[in-house]
Amino acid sequence: MILFKSILNEKTASLLLYGEISDEGGDGKIASRDIVNELMYMDGSYENLNIRINSIGGDVYPGIAIFNAIRQCRSNVTIYIDGIAASIAGVIALCGKRVEMSRYSRMMLHNVSGGCYGNKKDLQDMISTIESLEDTIVEIIAGRCGRDKEEVKNAYFDGTDHWLKADEALALGLIDAIYDVEAVPEESTTDDIYRIFTNRLVLEQQPQNSDKMKLEDFKKIPRFANCTDGSSSDVHTW
Repeated sequence: MILFKSILNEKTASLLLYGEISDEGGDGKIASRDIVNELMYMDGSYENLNIRINSIGGDVYPGIAIFNAIRQCRSNVTIYIDGIAASIAGVIALCGKRVEMSRYSRMMLHNVSGGCYGNKKDLQDMISTIESLEDTIVEIIAGRCGRDKEEVKNAYFDGTDHWLKADEALALGLIDAIYDVEAVPEESTTDDIYRIFTNRLVLEQQPQNSDKMKLEDFKKIPRFANCTDGSSSDVHTW
């Protein structure tokens, strides 16, 4: 789990969502309660909040909780997709007042996954739950890009993983801008991109971009110490 916060100046703070999203955290996961708690504090203290994402996704309900907490922030929230914003992390990315994406990063959208054990009614209930969650996510995506819900559902909820480059996400209206960072190899897979950006942060290296975020600022970033092991819900999007 890589979850950091940084105070860039008296008006601006930064929060990083680097890792898998879950309810409790631990085992390399980001706990939604830690994110929401931190947002509640930072929103009352800073005019601008920068949220940076490199996440393969995770559990739907914790992801929606994070989405709603960010959406309700009074601060000017800018979301940066540094590496991967996949599955529910890709949905979270859409709630920024402004969303920027590295030209080397990827966004991924797909169907909700889930499972249960029981009789046919239990299975039918699970299907209804998944369909309801998908409808909610479709509504979020459609609202962001100004498209019809049915069009979004047919395009991205067909049982296939849809990996979008920055220019594709920009053309669709999912993001507002593309920023440049240090190049990654052209042959990099999506897994390679996720590891590259995670490793850069571990090595205390974060690229500069248009919001004047400097390497020296990230060298001061403290690691959260209050994340604990825990279990996650049964419904997720990866």
